[in-house]
Amino acid sequence: MPQIKGSIKRVRQNYKVTPKNSAQVSAMRTAIKQAKEAARQDASNKDELFRSAVKKT
Repeated sequence: MPQIKGSIKRVRQNYKVTPKNSAQVSAMRTAIKQAKEAARQDASNKDELFRSAVKKT
């Protein structure tokens, strides 16, 4: 455990932020995969999926 006040705060922040960042990256990757798959299959909702993927990047 860190002894310095700033380091303690950084550990506390990392504990909260890391899962949030991981979830956002995962959601972004999923949206991109869905948009690519829709474009490959020429699906009717490919424009909507593309917009969704762009918003998450």
